Amino acid sequence: MAAEALTLSHRQVRYLVARYREDGAVAV
Repeated sequence: MAAEALTLSHRQVRYLVARYREDGAVAV
């Protein structure tokens, strides 16, 4: 379960980063 949670968190982070980049607020 821990591995799955980590994977989900990683995917969520990448998705959030993508949205931020699209918004132009943060370039990571």
